[in-house]
Amino acid sequence: MSVIREEESRIQSQIPPQYIVAPKKAIEEYITLDAEDESLVRWKKSLGLNVDNYNGVNSIGDPTDKRKLVVVHIKVAVEGRDPVFLNTENESEIKNFGKNPVAAIEHAKFKITIRFRIQHEILTGLRYYQTAKRGGITMSKTDHTLGAYPPNTPDKPYYEVSLPEGEAPGGLLARGSYSCSTTFYDDDKVSHLTIPWKLMIVKREK
Repeated sequence: MSVIREEESRIQSQIPPQYIVAPKKAIEEYITLDAEDESLVRWKKSLGLNVDNYNGVNSIGDPTDKRKLVVVHIKVAVEGRDPVFLNTENESEIKNFGKNPVAAIEHAKFKITIRFRIQHEILTGLRYYQTAKRGGITMSKTDHTLGAYPPNTPDKPYYEVSLPEGEAPGGLLARGSYSCSTTFYDDDKVSHLTIPWKLMIVKREK
């Protein structure tokens, strides 16, 4: 079993339990579902789903690529440093992330922005789950709801979401290397992608 698969299995067991949602529907079913319900009509329009502007052949998803979620890149913008881009579209590159840790000055503000693409069908309840460990001990956990998204089209080739601003830990005991893991999953606890990476907290110069 590869390192990434082992990490996915470990993270899967840690994902917070969610309610069980109804079976997934095809896009065409969502469009025609309860057409007289005004709240549902507004929800569908917020996703760009209506018979006036949706064409099933508009999706830009590659039929040979079975992934429903393609994370193009993750941008990590740390105060006092140039942004770091983790290229995650090609999963074969993910295993190399641990070789080049993301460096952050202690107590520095940081912001994570995710660019991704949805393929083939609507993805509901997408979530971002992250852990940071040191010496085998979990130091922090983050769980953010990203929302529901229809497949991307030529007019909207990707989505981009920024997470709330965070702050790096600080102090003598907080400095050093952390083993981090980021998982994208949905309300069905389906894990779409797991990314193991490294974080290095460095001393702030006076």
